[in-house]
Parts: sequence; structure tokens; C-alpha cells
Amino acid sequence: RVIDVSTPQSPQSRGRAAALGNPDSIAKLGNHVYLGAGLLGVQVIDVADPNAPQWVETLYPDDTVVDVSASAGLLAVSLMNGRVELYEADANGSLSQVGQYQSTGWVEDTQLIGNELHVMSSTGLVEIVNITDRAHPVLEELDAEGGARVTRRFGADFAVQRGASGGIEIVPIESDEE
Repeated sequence: RVIDVSTPQSPQSRGRAAALGNPDSIAKLGNHVYLGAGLLGVQVIDVADPNAPQWVETLYPDDTVVDVSASAGLLAVSLMNGRVELYEADANGSLSQVGQYQSTGWVEDTQLIGNELHVMSSTGLVEIVNITDRAHPVLEELDAEGGARVTRRFGADFAVQRGASGGIEIVPIESDEE
């Protein structure tokens, strides 16, 4: 379902596309949204016309999808086995795998920020991975200090992060860093 939130006090339903299963993660690149749907892979929906979204294709990785995130033409697809696959999306929404990274634990959440992939794993650490060379991602840092510099960002005002102790924190965004 496409929801118009230009007036946050009264969101409006614009259109709907059929999706398999119960997608539990979503990422947007250009005119396409990518729905992470567990065993049913990643569903690609064209939302160029928000009143009439169209199914494009489904990507079926070799394991259960646990998360999707996107930025600057790149889609990160996190799998239950701890692997994060990196895909480039073309103008039609089709995906081509360009690299992969094996996490130190099960992946719980990811965020693409510039040339970095931030991975929140079951170990309670945030893995900061350099993806400048998308074909050969390199682990740069394991962050245990703050527990998480990642997880969901909401507009430019605040982000939600999971602390190393398992708690959830609402964090104001105070800088221009993404």
C-alpha cells in the first residue's frame, strides 16, 4: 500500500500492489520499493504512479531475507545466515548482485551510509564495513561502545537504535551526518 504522508496529521491511502506473504522490511530506490519478505525473498514494486503501484519481480536469495536497506542505487539484502548481499538497481528496478559480506553473527538490521554498510548483529555489536569496492567489502570496525550507531533513521530529527544491552533508544540527530 502506498500512503501519502505529505500531511502527517491525515495520511491518505493512494494505491496498492499485491505482495506475497508478510513483508517486514522496506527500502526505496528511485521509483521502486523493495520489500523484504522472509522466505518469499525481495519483492520489487514500481511506485512511479503511487495511485497504481505495479509488481516488477521477486528476487529469491538462497536464504531467508531478514532486512533490506538502500542508498544511492545500492540495495543491501540481509539473510538469516548472517550474509549481507549487495545489489545495484537499474532504472527498471531489476537487481544485479555486486558483492557480499559475512557478518560475525545473525543480522538484525542494516543501514547504508555513504561508502559504509553498518550491520547490527546478534552479537550486540555494530559492524562498520567499507563498501567503496562493492565486490570486496572490508570490515573496518566493531563498535561495542554505544551498542548501535545505526538502525532506523526517521527524517532528519531522530533515529532509533538498539543498545548493546538490548534496550531501544530514541536518539536526536544533532549533526548533518547521515
